[in-house]
Amino acid sequence: MGRENYIRLPKPGTNPTGVEITRDALTRLVDDEGSSSIMIFWET
Repeated sequence: MGRENYIRLPKPGTNPTGVEITRDALTRLVDDEGSSSIMIFWET
């Protein structure tokens, strides 16, 4: 995919708290059978 296709850097001059991951990258990660995950049960 290449870094420029999965990480969206913040605009210069802003005060970001991190980077964004693109929709395509997240979809590929979720659909990949080799990805690990844990279930988190949130209490509201």
